[in-house]
Amino acid sequence: MDLRSKKKLEYDKICGRLAACTAFTCSRELAESLLPADNIDEARLLQKETDEARELLILYPDFTIGGARDIREELAMLEIGGILEPEALQDIAATCYAARKTRSFFSELKGKYQVLSGLGHSLIVLKSIETAVERWPLHHGRRCARWGRRCE
Repeated sequence: MDLRSKKKLEYDKICGRLAACTAFTCSRELAESLLPADNIDEARLLQKETDEARELLILYPDFTIGGARDIREELAMLEIGGILEPEALQDIAATCYAARKTRSFFSELKGKYQVLSGLGHSLIVLKSIETAVERWPLHHGRRCARWGRRCE
């Protein structure tokens, strides 16, 4: 889609409205940077994905990817050999837990929601990270609480 068409359709406003509906930083950034489909097959796939997501949220209103955190900074720090604080490790473990639960949710649907299930099954399960953080040694005399709670 050319710039003139995007402007006429107020495409930026549409993406902004979508971004305003998100609760997660990564989702917001994806919504804001969304680009129109280049071909009809891609457009159909994206429409199917949207239809599935809408139906899923109606039929499973309690479904969430809750607990996932934006861990890009932590991963970048690890790539250069940095050391993470316990809270950062908890955020990584919480994200691994959320990915595992999401993958499990879609596995239990047994083929319904083909597009979303494909995305769910592509999530990598890293239970070993969850377990390692859960067994983390005491921090200032107290064990770190499970996902989402800060060490005191």
